[in-house]
Amino acid sequence: MSTKTLFLGRTQNQLIKLACTVLLPLLIFLIPTSEFFTSQLRLFLVITLIAIISFATDSLPQTGVAIALPVLYVMTGLAEGGVVFAAWTNYVPWMMIGALILSLVLEKTQLMRRIAYHCILITGASYRGIILGLILTGVIMNLFIMDNAIIPMAALAYGVCRALDLQPGKASAGIMLSAAFSALTPMNWLYSSNLAILLGLGQSAGGPASMGWFAVIVHQLPMVLYTLGLGVMCLIMFKPEGHINGKDYFQSELAKMGKMSTDEKKAAFVTLVLFVLLVTSSLTGLEPGWLFALIPCLSFVPGIDLVSSKDVYKINWGFIFFIAGCLSIGNVAGSLGVGEMISNMALPVLEGKSYYVFFLFVWLLFFLCNFLLTPLAMMAAFTQPLTEIAINLGIDPTTLYFVITSGLDQIVFPYEYALYLLVFAFGMIKMKHFVRAMAVKIVLNFILVFALLIPYWSLMDMIYIH
Repeated sequence: MSTKTLFLGRTQNQLIKLACTVLLPLLIFLIPTSEFFTSQLRLFLVITLIAIISFATDSLPQTGVAIALPVLYVMTGLAEGGVVFAAWTNYVPWMMIGALILSLVLEKTQLMRRIAYHCILITGASYRGIILGLILTGVIMNLFIMDNAIIPMAALAYGVCRALDLQPGKASAGIMLSAAFSALTPMNWLYSSNLAILLGLGQSAGGPASMGWFAVIVHQLPMVLYTLGLGVMCLIMFKPEGHINGKDYFQSELAKMGKMSTDEKKAAFVTLVLFVLLVTSSLTGLEPGWLFALIPCLSFVPGIDLVSSKDVYKINWGFIFFIAGCLSIGNVAGSLGVGEMISNMALPVLEGKSYYVFFLFVWLLFFLCNFLLTPLAMMAAFTQPLTEIAINLGIDPTTLYFVITSGLDQIVFPYEYALYLLVFAFGMIKMKHFVRAMAVKIVLNFILVFALLIPYWSLMDMIYIH
């Protein structure tokens, strides 16, 4: 496809994407309205599909679309402002702001890097030790900043590859992929941004609005094997040809950092407070999402002073508007009865079938749609109606959300998921190594979900609504 600029500073490829983004949804106006397919529903689909396709193709600036979307819902009379902007009364966008603040603090104080170096040295600093150390570091980071760990983890892994003078090959692929897996796969069994978003989207269909931090681990305990298994996979599939030992490098880097600074101790204090409150949230009744939003704000308190006014500008505020915009889709869809309509159409097909059939359909839907849509676009489009279907089948929606999380994480090529693409973009992973690793990852996830996790739910009586 030509890369020559043709019109409005856009290439031919970009213009085609833009045309598809706008023109394809407009064709819905050609469908006549009926008792069920009302003019309001038709308008909602047109506006929403333009947004979702733009999210998927990046044909329009995501932040601009995310801001305009809820405003259009109000201006066109599809829903009242209280419904549309209820996303901002939900903890999800505020939780992400808190996680981004804490991520900024851990990176600024270098506490995250110190933890990583210690983890790798504890596990031996050999090739196996580096892989296991990165897995351990990623899990620790996910306890506090969730999937925001991917950027520092990717940078750390790249730094290790460069320090060891590795060229793109098996060893570098194992190190980079282990960092990616450790940063992203704990979202399958720890409280994560994806789960919080799904809970927020499903709330408009009558699903659960929250879930305790410890309850998530109990619910997803078998999936701990997912992250550990991928670490073992990296050791087996990407075993280096020669001996690798980075002990001298990591000891040297720790020595350069010196003793733990006052700011690092303050950052450790903030993260410890957050951790204690998260672990005890089921006892205190405090919503983990609001804790993620509030506790990082301790970094602004005089005497702690870990974040300045200038630092706040470093936060990706566009991403926050993007999440709120996606949540508004679910709120408006719920008010218009979109989920109920889709549920009524799907129920005759799914009624009488095993819950395995429903979960398999959901897993395959998100896995296959990864080729075309971004994770947030898929969650925005499918969560609300799927929640309606689950509730009508008597299935606890929280189990649905965990199956969605597993399906979302299954990709074949880097372009399918921006966070994996970020790791691939460092240039230390060959495409053949990436695809092979992802193929094994898909098989491992499928086996764990359908042969271990769902039977575990059944044994623990977690599948059906009580």
